[in-house]
Formats: sequence, C-alpha cells, structure tokens
Amino acid sequence: TIESADGTSQTVDWDLSEMNSQTISLKVNTDHKVGIRFIDSSDPNDIEDVTLEVIEEADEHQVFYEFAEVSVNVTSASNDTKDGGRGVLLNSVWNTSSTGTGLVRVYLIHQPTNFNATTREGFGGYNDVSIDIPVSIVE
Repeated sequence: TIESADGTSQTVDWDLSEMNSQTISLKVNTDHKVGIRFIDSSDPNDIEDVTLEVIEEADEHQVFYEFAEVSVNVTSASNDTKDGGRGVLLNSVWNTSSTGTGLVRVYLIHQPTNFNATTREGFGGYNDVSIDIPVSIVE
C-alpha cells in the first residue's frame, strides 16, 4: 500500500505466478507511506501471511528497495518493525525528488550478513522474494 501526504492511496498486488501490469504512481517531492506484506497463496486451501514470520524473525530478515531510472529515498517509518534500532522496512517512507519513470526491485532478504549495506550484493543472504514493479513519478 502506498499513501501520499495528501491522503491519496494505492494498493499494488503483485502475484509471482501471473503477468502483472500495475505501476506504482508517486508524486514528486512528496513523502509516501509504504507498507508491504508477503502472502503465500501457492496452496489456495492454506493461504499464509508470511509477513507475520518476517516480524517474528526480524533479526533474520530485511526488505530492500532498489530503484532504477528514478530517484527515491527510503527510510524506516515510525510504525516499522524494528530489530534493535534497525528498521526491517515492512513500513517505510519513500521521498521522491524528481519526475520520471523507472523500476523498483523489491527484495525480501533472508539471513543478510550485512544489515548496513546499500546494495543488494552488499547484504549477502538469500532472496526469499525478488520482484520488479514499474514506478512513475509525476508532478
């Protein structure tokens, strides 16, 4: 879910087993509250909210957002899940600084070896999830 400062909100559902056509729409020079959940629906009779496991095992997980062709600064939100002082980024604030179109690659990293990294490679660990979502930043 993405909510901008003016109250507009957007929900983007991304299913790894389907073709996805949704784009995240952001406003330039604006803070956006972003919340992410991970749902395992591989068994329709046993749909699991994996986000609960990520929260319980915060010391073993990190969400990482990698942007291409757009400039977005990501910080931990006040209601983010914390492991000590480190935000897991299940709830974050995205601030946009210029218009454009690009991509955000969203990772759920399991057992990162460096929680202070600024690149996916720097985190180490394993990808539980890796998805690409188009992003559009407008006036």
